[in-house]
This record gives sequence, C-alpha cells and structure tokens, in this order.
Amino acid sequence: MNFSNKNFFKDSETIKYNCRFERLYLIFYLCCISNIYSQNIMYLHSNQNRDLYTLDLDNCLLNKIGVMPERMFDIAMTYDGIIFAISSNRRLYKINKNDGSGILLKNDMPSLNALVYSADDNLYGADGGGNIYKINPTNGAFVNLGNCGFSSGGDLTFYQGRLYLA
Repeated sequence: MNFSNKNFFKDSETIKYNCRFERLYLIFYLCCISNIYSQNIMYLHSNQNRDLYTLDLDNCLLNKIGVMPERMFDIAMTYDGIIFAISSNRRLYKINKNDGSGILLKNDMPSLNALVYSADDNLYGADGGGNIYKINPTNGAFVNLGNCGFSSGGDLTFYQGRLYLA
C-alpha cells in the first residue's frame, strides 16, 4: 500500500492520520535502516535526500541538524563521535555532526551501501555483490577482504567482535 498517495483517502481526518503515520514510519525507517548511536543521541540520515538528523532517545525528539554534501548510502560513527559517510556517488566523507557539512576523503570508492566502524579503528564496508572491504578512515585506502556470498541489504554491525551483514 502506498501511503504517499493522498488521493487514496476520502476525508481530511484520514489524511491527517495518514500524514502522522507517514512521519512515524519515516522515523521508524530511519531508526531501523540508517542509524548510529552516541550515548542517548542517535544520528540518522535520510536515504531520499541529504539530510542529517539527531534523535534524542530520552525525549523522543527528532531534530534536523543539517544537510550533507550529497546523498549518502550509509553512515558510521567512531567511538569518539566522528561520523563517516559513503555517498551514492562512491565518495567517502568525514561529516561534521554539528551541521552536516563534510570533508571529502576519497573519490572512486567501491560501490558500497553499508558502512561500520570497528574496534580496530578501521571502517568496514559492503557492496551489493557481497564484497567486504576494510577502509582506512584517515585516507580512504581500502582492501577487498573477499566475497561473503551474500548481497548487502545496506547495513553492517559488529557484535561480540564478529562482523554481521544485513
């Protein structure tokens, strides 16, 4: 069911309810698909545009903090709060978490759709073909670690020292 089609609904009350539902769906989508944590603040990005948000988990408040340099496929945060992002144009950025601006670290990255930061102080990325990459966060140099046999749906995470692909 396409909830963005307003002509589907017959009365204004239903449309108002639907708009609230869409906002909740967007927040849920952003929380589930594209998120990183820093204490009780979650940093989120929209896959549809260049917006960067924070979500205050204690107060359940969503706040747009800025616009990133281009549309990003995924973001990752270091343990000390530095955000990295991989763009839809295969560029790696270091993102300012206060306003969304970014510093380009490397052009011509692999076509990654997932990014995560690791305890070994490296970024790891995955592409839609199942390739896993180790990425130096200082200069963007990368090494293909091989193919895991599964397509990346757009997210990576570490749990108990093991890398998981979604």
